[in-house]
Amino acid sequence: MGLKSFIHRRIRRKSQVYLRPTIEGWWWLGTLLVLMLMGWGYTNNLCLALGMLLSAVTVVLLMEAHFNLDGVRLNVLMVEDQYQGSAASWRLWWQARRSRPRHKLMLCWDGEGPEGEFSLPAKTEGEAQGSWIFSKRGVWRNTYAKVTSTYPLGLFRAWSYHPVTVEAWVYPKQVSGNVPNRYWDEGLGQTRAFESHSGDEPGDFRRYQESDSPTRIAWKAMARGMPLHAKTFVEEKSQRAFYQWPWGNADENARGRLAFMIEQHYRAQESWAVTIHGLTLPPDSGPLHRQKTLRGLSEDVS
Repeated sequence: MGLKSFIHRRIRRKSQVYLRPTIEGWWWLGTLLVLMLMGWGYTNNLCLALGMLLSAVTVVLLMEAHFNLDGVRLNVLMVEDQYQGSAASWRLWWQARRSRPRHKLMLCWDGEGPEGEFSLPAKTEGEAQGSWIFSKRGVWRNTYAKVTSTYPLGLFRAWSYHPVTVEAWVYPKQVSGNVPNRYWDEGLGQTRAFESHSGDEPGDFRRYQESDSPTRIAWKAMARGMPLHAKTFVEEKSQRAFYQWPWGNADENARGRLAFMIEQHYRAQESWAVTIHGLTLPPDSGPLHRQKTLRGLSEDVS
């Protein structure tokens, strides 16, 4: 295993196309060798001519497999967060030295991971997209992507490595069920106004922070000579559920149930708070809060 890893590290440093026969390709080469030996051994001109013709076809197949990947370079690769076992969409920006179509390409994770098929049109640059299905929860980070192809007849496999940094977050697989929780407010039905990124009711003013949107700057107050302030917006929330992880057996089933409840709150546009391994995320709603919560739930803390 150490020698294999060493070889992979060495060949990844060069932007080259590598070729090797597939299982069907080895049978093809073996049959071709037997055919040639029979033609020479028995001075059978017809058998020898057929062997020479098939040898020329083999050379053409090798060249076609090589040029199908030659000159292709991946520049940017982005993967969307997704739940375990669901299709995670990816998008990449590519460039090519020659304008020719590329067929049946497989984008692979460098090492153990999923594969996604795509094709490229006869252009020198463009965007491609596809999907991966991750079977393991957690964060996947890599510095290389691998493109493979068995085009045109599946007799030879061509592959090349591309130095692109990619990160994929795989959330726990959702499991239907309730999760023990308490409410952030003291009683059911109580509401309280608090500052929120998704609120639309005007609130008060506070000192401007770098993370504030320029659209919320109090320009009129600034024109009167006051320091730079930002307008705050408040949102009324009630029955804000508060969860804590880990709880119970802290197994994958419990993790999936908590992910299911978070998704339900998000779709219903409800707020929730959660403490994950001692880190508390205050009550909020929206896609950013969902992403922070599920990403924290996806990682294991040793």
